[in-house]
Amino acid sequence: MPSNYNPLSLTCGDFYSDRLLGELISSHVTVTNKGGQIKLIRLTESLRELMTITKLLTIFDVYDDEPEAIGSFTGQVLMVPKSKPFLM
Repeated sequence: MPSNYNPLSLTCGDFYSDRLLGELISSHVTVTNKGGQIKLIRLTESLRELMTITKLLTIFDVYDDEPEAIGSFTGQVLMVPKSKPFLM
């Protein structure tokens, strides 16, 4: 998967600060401006509620599992860089 397509799992617990939300928004802007996408995976119930209240669920694509999130990157071409020769 290219580096500009980022599924992000958010199962890190039930405590979320303003800083986390700020980082999500900042990351979304940065990645989107570079032509990438962020997909959120496995939101906890409390984070889902917080993102609903703050209307952030209207900005992010949220999925229950990683294969579903990865499969949602439609219309994108997977670019595999050519390997460079290794000389000893």
